[in-house]
Amino acid sequence: MLQLPAIVAPDKDLKHLAHTVHEVLAWTIITLLLVHVAGALIHHFIDRDDTLRRMLPFAKPRAEAARTQQPASTDTP
Repeated sequence: MLQLPAIVAPDKDLKHLAHTVHEVLAWTIITLLLVHVAGALIHHFIDRDDTLRRMLPFAKPRAEAARTQQPASTDTP
């Protein structure tokens, strides 16, 4: 395996700072993800709009789905 030289000498303070920054950024990303998911679910279940359906690749917006459905036949054989 290739051995790379150390860019800086081992430093406990730098290690602690890097760990803290990494932890804060990780929790920030997790929080943003959860807020984003919560917003999409609020749009879907409370506002009842097509925001979530437009984001999903396999779901059609309600208006488009209604246009593509065939009307039910009322003829009886």
